[in-house]
Amino acid sequence: MENSELIQYSLREVVDHEIPVAIFDTDRVLIHTNEVFAKSLGYTVEEMLNHKHADFCFSTYTEHPQYEIFWGTLLGGETFQEQILRKSKTGERVFFEATYVPVKDATGQVISVVKIAFNTTERAVGLGGILKKIKAFTEDVDYIANRGVERVNQTIDGVNEMEEFTNKNKQTSSTLLRETEQANDIITVIQDVAHQTRMLAVNSAIEAARLNEHGGSFTVISQEIRKLSNQVREEAVNIQERISKIEEQVKLLANESNQINEMTSNSAEMLHVNLTSYQELKEGAKKINDIYFQIGHLFEEQN
Repeated sequence: MENSELIQYSLREVVDHEIPVAIFDTDRVLIHTNEVFAKSLGYTVEEMLNHKHADFCFSTYTEHPQYEIFWGTLLGGETFQEQILRKSKTGERVFFEATYVPVKDATGQVISVVKIAFNTTERAVGLGGILKKIKAFTEDVDYIANRGVERVNQTIDGVNEMEEFTNKNKQTSSTLLRETEQANDIITVIQDVAHQTRMLAVNSAIEAARLNEHGGSFTVISQEIRKLSNQVREEAVNIQERISKIEEQVKLLANESNQINEMTSNSAEMLHVNLTSYQELKEGAKKINDIYFQIGHLFEEQN
């Protein structure tokens, strides 16, 4: 066998038995195909011949303006390559990775269109299953993100209320501290009064001693003044002790309030970070969902 004959024979064998081929004329009528392509749609070769291209498509596609644009491109001499959806003999969906090549005569006029189409239905169906899982996943992620955002917002509200409360508590502590300081000032005055009273009692006692028997009334007065002075001094000391204890508690409360305030501020900051993460998670789910619709657009459009 000569090389030229060998080449022609080899090409014919491959085209007829290995590569799914269909040839349409310029009226869109199928004028040639092979068993590989016919079988992929559930036909015999004889059943497919002389059928219009539209007979193998779903009406949702042939009635769409894009169908005429598609054929206008081919008859204009441009090659077309894309994932396509076609209708089988039993009306089922069959996916192909197809290439349409316009064939021109010596004058450059298109005289036919050769279609090479490999069946990718199994892969497309598998992809469809994956897309459904992706869609379900994005819905779950979106739900989780929404719930997370909702709960974080509720927690932030609680933290803000706590922070407001601790601020008020801090203001109250400051007020109490000022009051205790003023009370200490009053205690100082009382102690001064007690001291002056005690001095008055001493002077009265001295005066009574100087007057001897005539100073009895001064003695009684001085004793009463001294007694009163001691009572005032003792009460002042007791009050000062109580105020000191209150002051210690107020300072402790103020210190705890500062710690709580710092903790709530840190918690609020962390919650805002988590809220941002939830929002980013939600945006990620939206992007995945957009990809799902972009990939699945072909299936939805030609269903």
